Amino acid sequence: MAKLYASQVAQKAAGAAIEWAGGVGFTRETGIEKYWRDSKIGAIYEGTSNIQIEVRHASSGLADSRRRSPSSSARRACPLCGPH
Repeated sequence: MAKLYASQVAQKAAGAAIEWAGGVGFTRETGIEKYWRDSKIGAIYEGTSNIQIEVRHASSGLADSRRRSPSSSARRACPLCGPH
């Protein structure tokens, strides 16, 4: 779970830095784009973030609530990705 959280924080921080820098943030001159690329790889390397979320849901009992219809009143919320 720490790796999932770290990859999500890295993506948010790198994305915010690129937005702050504007169009220059995507150029290699600033180095910000390298952090953004690395943050994307962190979400994929050694197990994707989606698989980690599925494992978390399965171990906490949220996997069953994801299969219910959206109109179900017994929806539970995951702390990382919201209600299911």
